[in-house]
Amino acid sequence: GRVMGILLSEVDRIAKRLTNFSSLHSSINNDKELKELSEKRQDIKELFEISLKLEGLARHPSIHAAGVVIADKPLDNYVPLYSTNGIDTTQYPMEAIQSIGLLKVDLLGIVTLDIIDTAIELIEKNRHNKIDIQSLTLDDRKTYELLSSGGTKGVFQLESSGMQDILQKLKPSKFEDIIAVLALHRPGPLHSGMVDNYIKYRHHPEQITYLHPSLEGILKETYGIILYQEQVMRIANKLGNFTLAESDDLRKAMGKKIPEIISEYRDKFIQGATKNDIPKHIANQIFEIMEYFGGYGFNKSHSAAYAMTSYRTAYLKANYPVEFLASLLTYHSSDTDKLLEYIEECNRLKIKVAPPDINESQGEFTVDGDEIIYGLSAVKNVGVKAVKSIVQARAKQRHFTSIYDFCERLSLSEVDKLVIESLIKAGAFDSILKSRTGKKINRNQFLQGLEQIIYIVNQHQLDRRQGQLNIVSSSDKYTYPPLPDTPELSEEETLCYEKESLGFYVSGHPLVKYEKTIREITSLPINQLLARDEPIEEVKICGIISNLETVASKGKQREKTVYFKLRDLSGVINSVVYSEELKKCRHLLHNNKIVCIRGRMDFRKGEPIIKVKEMASIDNPEAMYNCAVIDISLTGLQNDIINGLKDVLLAHPGNCQVIIKAKTPANEIALIKLSNDYSVSISSRFREDITELLGQDALGFRID
Repeated sequence: GRVMGILLSEVDRIAKRLTNFSSLHSSINNDKELKELSEKRQDIKELFEISLKLEGLARHPSIHAAGVVIADKPLDNYVPLYSTNGIDTTQYPMEAIQSIGLLKVDLLGIVTLDIIDTAIELIEKNRHNKIDIQSLTLDDRKTYELLSSGGTKGVFQLESSGMQDILQKLKPSKFEDIIAVLALHRPGPLHSGMVDNYIKYRHHPEQITYLHPSLEGILKETYGIILYQEQVMRIANKLGNFTLAESDDLRKAMGKKIPEIISEYRDKFIQGATKNDIPKHIANQIFEIMEYFGGYGFNKSHSAAYAMTSYRTAYLKANYPVEFLASLLTYHSSDTDKLLEYIEECNRLKIKVAPPDINESQGEFTVDGDEIIYGLSAVKNVGVKAVKSIVQARAKQRHFTSIYDFCERLSLSEVDKLVIESLIKAGAFDSILKSRTGKKINRNQFLQGLEQIIYIVNQHQLDRRQGQLNIVSSSDKYTYPPLPDTPELSEEETLCYEKESLGFYVSGHPLVKYEKTIREITSLPINQLLARDEPIEEVKICGIISNLETVASKGKQREKTVYFKLRDLSGVINSVVYSEELKKCRHLLHNNKIVCIRGRMDFRKGEPIIKVKEMASIDNPEAMYNCAVIDISLTGLQNDIINGLKDVLLAHPGNCQVIIKAKTPANEIALIKLSNDYSVSISSRFREDITELLGQDALGFRID
């Protein structure tokens, strides 16, 4: 339209009418308005005629990310080539390449192979144990125990919650089980009931039945279920007298659900089966089962190759968890979510991850005994050049003794103010937090004095370049002014800076002091929510907001939707607030804000997501909860306690209903709902008053 000079608004109007049809030809024939337009206007008629000729043609050349074509002679003997940026590609698409008999192979590079190599290097360095990963036996007890427990974070292809669930139910005990798990965990088998049947027959083989005895040899390894494409081919070949080429054609037809080819091969299969003394009605049933499961079948050779990498990573994690996790952390250091996931896995396994240290850390994560030392490259704003400079300077002379010593020995163009600031915030200078007199220095003094430090060091380096000595000193050993006398960072500031520079908290966790409140409010921790595969109508969780993103709709109203991640002590989940709810909780939507959420857990692009209905600050759950529950023991209860409680309730009037949870001397529980005269406003002062009167665990919340 643009080339023909037709108004773009007209072309756009036509284009919008094409969306409901599969092709331009069917659109013109099925849309009365388009048909009339092409008959009335010559330019539109020509537009359609030219477009019909262009439809279906490749609009640009593209290169398959992993496809390699192999032939016995130079490729241009068989196929025209196209060269771009020094890379030769075939001008035929992959379907045509295969149809003329050339071999197309997809060569995929996976970072897991590097993770395995690095883990092996760390094991050799730390344990003096050289592992030949190619020669591992496939019967390691620890490996199968780890797989059966579902503790597979970081294990290739087996770390999702769905995979963990299957592993825990299946309890793999041999290599073939791993091959099967990889083939089973796909939408088809999961929704068809294949997975449940497979697990059932795995544990109760006596319940397996075969339509015909000749199937047992083919299906015994998968407990009577057609799981692999190769099994479809073997059944067709052995029972139906198909050639291997015909068996492969049937496999493809079933996988792509091509009815005319399947129908043609059905008759051939039944004829061949009856020649092998299989009754016609049984042969028909077998073919129907092949057709059903063939659509879900997986390539066993592919699954087996992946299973080998899965086994090797599981072996390393089961037997050398420190080195394996250090390697994982190194290769995921730029992905904050993954990094945090694996740090949490270290915590679960009680493996200490020491914070970064300018005198101990290398660029990557390293191992010292049973401890992982944080890599400098994983600190935000610290690039490869800066890391290289720090490690080289330390190797040349000695450990850094002070922040002045650190800055003097490095090029401040490579290790600039932003790098040093990030290292301070990450705690990398904590090992030298003392002055020459031995007086304790805090991180804040480094931060506040950094500008002055850099200025002085720049002057010294300039002096040295010009061959001058400091006026005060007779040598090039300078006297440095003291750092500013500033108070230590608050706990909140320290944690916030650690999160900013590392992506997680080192010195503590902001949620720890709210554990009781979180326990009372949370319906399920996030890691358990992530393991669910069905929506949950109402969930209640607390956590820290991060990765806030506001998206405006394309309509006239431009309504806004806010997406964010919510993280608790167990994991992280995606969350969304739509425009209606946004009006009520906009003031709470800030990164690092700790909130309580009530909403529905649904799925978006296959991933769990919380659709927020209510939100409140962790310090004020009244906004989300309409009921305060106060525990009282009636044993030995005195009037002054009752009167004191009455005074506290009346001193904090509000809209939150109060329920007394009374425990009788006989350990029976009675719930007493107080009148609205005693409804309260939840505040830190109210919490303190209740705690002072009735004890630490007396106050809880709920929705009534």
